[in-house]
Amino acid sequence: MVGHIALPHYEYLAILPLYDGCHAENNIGSVSFNALRLQTYSFNSNYEAPLTLVKAVKNPKTSGWLLFGYDVPEKPSRIRVRIWRQLKGLGALYPQMSFCILPDSMAIRSRLRDLASTMEGYGPRIILEAKTTNKPYLDTLLTLFKEDVEKEYQELAEECDEFLEEIKKNLRTGNVTQTEVSELEAALEGLERWLTRIKRRDFIGSTTERKIHKLLNRCHRDLLTFSAKAQPKQMSEMPKSHKH
Repeated sequence: MVGHIALPHYEYLAILPLYDGCHAENNIGSVSFNALRLQTYSFNSNYEAPLTLVKAVKNPKTSGWLLFGYDVPEKPSRIRVRIWRQLKGLGALYPQMSFCILPDSMAIRSRLRDLASTMEGYGPRIILEAKTTNKPYLDTLLTLFKEDVEKEYQELAEECDEFLEEIKKNLRTGNVTQTEVSELEAALEGLERWLTRIKRRDFIGSTTERKIHKLLNRCHRDLLTFSAKAQPKQMSEMPKSHKH
């Protein structure tokens, strides 16, 4: 895990050439390319968002690329079709590829290159450097990363709650054995490994991590109590010849 999001909020992703020599003020950001002006609308079935298309610069040389991720409702289809047509008119490429966004670091770049090399022969691969064009888009991106990791923290918290409930259930039913202790110890180790994986991806620094640590500490305490109760029971069930 290197900390990626697979763009669950963006159903479509277009790649556009970034042209030199022109500067356009538009709501995609202040970028060096006179192309598309998207006003900030909330897309829904009751509103058809107008798009203003500005003549693209006719320059075969580009200074880079723009990745534009967006999401629109499936119905009415005219919104999606209109956006697609106007982006295609700008020279946008809609690659039939899976895209993900990763935080940039030397460690992740190295692991990504290694991963890409193992994919040779399967199909085309693209690694692009990218940055958001203004702070609102950066805030949106960080929010998506935060939501993604928070969701996984929440899933881990639910598993911790189930672990604690399993101990309570075993105590109620009298299933207090060394076999059950061993199974619970293995399960707790799995929860701790899961937390390590999440923390590796949590480059923003979620405050939920503290909640998980508290839950895991409680899991440890309850397991120690459960284990202590299993020991006397094991001793009482041993044959007399083994007790001496």
